Amino acid sequence: MKIGRVAPDLRPAIRRYARGWRWTGLGLLVAGAIMVVWPRVTGEWPMIGSLPLQRLGFILVAAAWIILVAVIVRRTRYYRQLLAERDAG
Repeated sequence: MKIGRVAPDLRPAIRRYARGWRWTGLGLLVAGAIMVVWPRVTGEWPMIGSLPLQRLGFILVAAAWIILVAVIVRRTRYYRQLLAERDAG
């Protein structure tokens, strides 16, 4: 097996792992990016309470990247665990 390739027998399990969190991270990233770009494209600077929309967008982008990095780390650990179990048994 080459480095960076998922073992074919473990691929379905790896694809299913934390799918909801991955979609959540992607959704937050897209929503945050739209909030960051919107004021620059339209020239409007909408506010959400006392917080500018663009700042909320930056917060969402940061939260999305934290989620996605955490999922990548956890998925890698899970994959290594599955490989160890497969090789031991």
